[in-house]
Amino acid sequence: MSLGMQPAVQYQGQQEWEPVSAVVEALALAVGHSDHAAWVAQVKDLQRQDHIAKDQWHAYVDVHGQGTRDPSKHTVEFLQGFLNFFHSGGRLQPADDAAELAHYIKMGQKKSQNWKNVWQQYCTAFSPTGKHDPATYDEQFLTKFLDYMAQLATMSMMGVAQMPASGLPASGLQPMLANGSEPSLKRARESSSMASSGDPVKDSLINRVKSFQRQGDQNKQLWWMYCDNFLGGVRDPSRHDSSKLQEFVDAHGVPEAQPRDRMPGGSLQATSLPAAVPGLDPVKDKLVNAVKSYQREGEMHRELWWNFCDTQFGGVRDPSRHDVNSLRQFLAANGVPENFGEPYVPGLDPVKDHFVNRVKQYQKGGEQNREIWATFCGHKRDPARHDTSTLQQFCEAYGVP
Repeated sequence: MSLGMQPAVQYQGQQEWEPVSAVVEALALAVGHSDHAAWVAQVKDLQRQDHIAKDQWHAYVDVHGQGTRDPSKHTVEFLQGFLNFFHSGGRLQPADDAAELAHYIKMGQKKSQNWKNVWQQYCTAFSPTGKHDPATYDEQFLTKFLDYMAQLATMSMMGVAQMPASGLPASGLQPMLANGSEPSLKRARESSSMASSGDPVKDSLINRVKSFQRQGDQNKQLWWMYCDNFLGGVRDPSRHDSSKLQEFVDAHGVPEAQPRDRMPGGSLQATSLPAAVPGLDPVKDKLVNAVKSYQREGEMHRELWWNFCDTQFGGVRDPSRHDVNSLRQFLAANGVPENFGEPYVPGLDPVKDHFVNRVKQYQKGGEQNREIWATFCGHKRDPARHDTSTLQQFCEAYGVP
């Protein structure tokens, strides 16, 4: 195998070569020329002790040994040749990362037809040239492809990237968040607009992508991953041009849009309402406050609400513009209590009072206990700011008396 490297051998002179060569030859006599295992051990030990030697071994076998890096696969003469070469000061120019990545992608195409198909689709969709030869691309393009493949594989192994009732990622799999800075409120309002783009073709593609997301969590994750990797993290289909939407639709076999009058399962599609006037409906005020407080917990929580609105409620993200049933649907789906975010008043909830006191007493037990609680709770150190289930979970996990 060749990665396009040209040997750039530099010798330090005949006087230095002869003593080093003599040492290698003497060692050969000592261990026996036929003692292949001893020479293999030398090369392995040298790589473990010297990262430069390891890089040079890789470069040496790429040029002279068909890329086979396992020393045991080479003859004694080959191993001796490398040791002579290295100890005498000979050096090869290491391969650049792009060339090595290109090699691995080529090998993947030879070994797997599925890998080859995905690579070709990836090039067609995202390369300005559309060429399929990995050697024609830089390191950044190749790395993004490998990352794309890794995310697809992760989703495939997980089945569906499900979110448990607590709203936290299942099995440690983090949801893919938008890259870059947080969208401003103005941009959020703009992305929630339901006005026609003026282009019937684009409108059709927008509806197809949104309908595709409504069909399940796995579909939403596919769209999110596509946006995060190739569209700057912008997940609102209406903010992308038709060509990008068409690429996604073609790559993932997105069907024609489902009717918008009903949501999956047959329930009626929610419609937005004028912004509510606080104080007129105490129940709704409580739910609106819970949703807003939930979003303030962090970017992941905001993303969950925004995606819920974009895929099921026409992109309207103001909680006060949704009815009570819609707000309850979101809170229940993410395991958020309806009183989430309300000020804690001791004496109103004896069960919560009990757990708050237990956690506080636990922290008084020493610095180590305080650190354990701090690690568990994150930036909200006050136990009263957590719901009862979270406090109970902590007490049970750490044996809080």
